[in-house]
Amino acid sequence: GESERIQGQALRQMQQSFVVDEARLVARTVKQIGSRFILLYTFTSTLKKFLPILDEEGMLGPDWQYFASDSSVSIGLLELLPAGCFLISFVNKGPLYPKFQELLSKMDLDDW
Repeated sequence: GESERIQGQALRQMQQSFVVDEARLVARTVKQIGSRFILLYTFTSTLKKFLPILDEEGMLGPDWQYFASDSSVSIGLLELLPAGCFLISFVNKGPLYPKFQELLSKMDLDDW
């Protein structure tokens, strides 16, 4: 596997008390990593405050690719996301969902 190619920088959930300086440090750290693919999965309240920081840091332009959860669809957020952002909406658990769960349970970092 190539698990060494997967790098990340988490933004802690800050739905109660958003710390701008901490969020900006996360954004800048992500820029230094060098990857242009961002997984953006967080609470709507955190996302509302984090997206403007990403914009200020120049991270919402066409050079960046985002994968975001359905929390991004809320009013006021969707238009902030860059064109080409992939939104993943978890609608239901269809008949193949148990097989999907089983597959995920067998995976480790080397499989991603």
